[in-house]
Amino acid sequence: MVSGAGVVPVTSSSAVASGISSSSRLYFLDWIRVLALFVVFLQHAVLGLPFLAFAWTGGAWDVPVVFLGIGLFFVVSGASSLFSLERRSSTEFIRERVSRLAIPYLVGGAILYPLAFSLNPDNKVSSFTEIWEGSRSYWSTAPTGLVPQGGFGSWLWVLASLFLIALVSLPLLNWLRSRRSDYFMQLAGRVAALRGGLLLWSMPVTLLVVAVEYLLIELEIQPTDTEEYALYIYTGWGAFPRYCGLFLLGAVLVVNRKYLTKLGRDWKIALAILAGSIFVGERSLDWLFQTKLPNALVAQAVACVGSWSLFVVVAAVGQRFWNQSSKLLSYSLGIIVAFYVLHAPVIAATTRVVLSPDNGEQFDSNDFTSDIFWNLHSFSPVATGAVVAVLSLVVLVGFIELVVRPIGPLRALLGVTKERFPGYPSRAVVAGDDPVVVGSRDGDTLGARSDGGGVDDGASGGD
Repeated sequence: MVSGAGVVPVTSSSAVASGISSSSRLYFLDWIRVLALFVVFLQHAVLGLPFLAFAWTGGAWDVPVVFLGIGLFFVVSGASSLFSLERRSSTEFIRERVSRLAIPYLVGGAILYPLAFSLNPDNKVSSFTEIWEGSRSYWSTAPTGLVPQGGFGSWLWVLASLFLIALVSLPLLNWLRSRRSDYFMQLAGRVAALRGGLLLWSMPVTLLVVAVEYLLIELEIQPTDTEEYALYIYTGWGAFPRYCGLFLLGAVLVVNRKYLTKLGRDWKIALAILAGSIFVGERSLDWLFQTKLPNALVAQAVACVGSWSLFVVVAAVGQRFWNQSSKLLSYSLGIIVAFYVLHAPVIAATTRVVLSPDNGEQFDSNDFTSDIFWNLHSFSPVATGAVVAVLSLVVLVGFIELVVRPIGPLRALLGVTKERFPGYPSRAVVAGDDPVVVGSRDGDTLGARSDGGGVDDGASGGD
């Protein structure tokens, strides 16, 4: 759903104490990318896919996982994109984004979404023509937005968003890497030196996102239906400024290695803010998802601040405990794009085969396997979802290993490495530049600017 990081040339004792040494790379960014995608997989398998009729439980985790958690992908992608530009020109960067983001999105949307559409029992399709016409109708009547959930690409909307954000943000990424940003980086360093300074970084971004939302409301160009607006603010144009802001925050964080030492200092403050964001979201979700003032403005503020706080907490934990490679990490990065693109139709197919639903609520009572799982579902819907998750994981990994990896064109399209454990253990596999893209094969330095980005030594104070 991202080129992670490189070897960090750090000599300061505070950096070494934080788990960043001159002989290590930022493995924890790779782990965040992999674990976040696995949580998305569990969300879809256990709680049900949003475009299918059968779901197991309500959206109890919608706020921490969906409303806030999706921002992790964009923060990590912003950090990784800066590393990517160290080894590529702007033209090469754009070309890579097309091959790793735009093409999988378009191909997946055109081929895999109709497949998933046909697996929805409510659609009752019996021919390819019905599948295609139904998919076309669904695409054309999807809620207003950039890549609305349920429209073209459906679960692949993250790819489209990352592609557009990479194009829009490219001038700013190049600016951050240049001397022209010295004054800005000095200011960012002074703010980061304050206790809780990393959290203060999100304030200007939040204010800008809220201002854009206010302008859109005043211009009356958003959907008025509450359900459509909920998608609009999550996957559509309403979310685009917020994801751009999170993307750029991730890039700023890795311009200077000193900023990363503040994660361990600020995580407790971030955890408190995150808890408050989740509380407000859980208590007021229906109120937040309304196209009016001040509801929409509060929703954007909660999502922006909460997402950045979640990243600070997870990154601090990762920096402390996950900053190391393993075969599991290497293998995961080698199949991550294929895992993301294929996970939804595999979950849908596994659910359909195992449970044999004949409509959105009931299961085929004449099917022995379905009867067993219907009894389990009656006892515990989450348990049923857990079984579907395990079976789907086996099918998904098996399909990647038996079908995708051996076939060169499929392997290239889905970013699967030819080796099962690429780069392990001699050197770290470097993940792609987005949460679902493998292998940037980028360089070995943390900072996009070896001079420190114009941040003076005083910026490291205040610990």
